[in-house]
Amino acid sequence: MKKFILASAILLALVGCESSTSSSDTALKCNVTRSANSVKIVESMMDGAYYYESTVTVKLGNDGYYYSEIVSKETVPDAGAAAENCAEEREEATHWLDGSYQVQCYGNTVETHEVSSDADLDKREEEFNYLCKISERAGEEGLEDYEDWD
Repeated sequence: MKKFILASAILLALVGCESSTSSSDTALKCNVTRSANSVKIVESMMDGAYYYESTVTVKLGNDGYYYSEIVSKETVPDAGAAAENCAEEREEATHWLDGSYQVQCYGNTVETHEVSSDADLDKREEEFNYLCKISERAGEEGLEDYEDWD
C-alpha cells in the first residue's frame, strides 16, 4: 500500500512540474464506492495515463467462513516503471506458497489477484478512503513529509 501511495505522489510531483499540460488534464481523481459485499477504489490522473483500481469482494466459502477476493490493477505511463512494478509483484507472489496471490503483467499494466481470510469491508473502505486522502495531500503538499503521513 505504501508503494502505491509513493508512486501516486511521485507522479503528482512530476505532473505538477509539467507546464504544457492543463491542471484539469492532470488532476487526481480518486473515488471509493461500497456495495453490500464489496468496496472499490479507483484513482486516475494525467487523463488516465496513470490508473489504479482495486476491488475487494467478500464471499462465503464452502467451509462456511467468509473470505475476500482482491483484484487490483495499476497502469503507469512509463514502461520501465511498469516492468519494475511487475517484477516486484511477481517477487511478492513467490512468498505466497499456497498460490493465493497471482500476478499478470501486460503492457504498462500490472494486475494482481489475491485471496485473503480478512473479510472486513469496513476496514478496507477506511483504508481506501485513507489512500485517497494521502494521494490528495501528496498533490497539494509534495513529497517532503511523505513518511510522516502514515
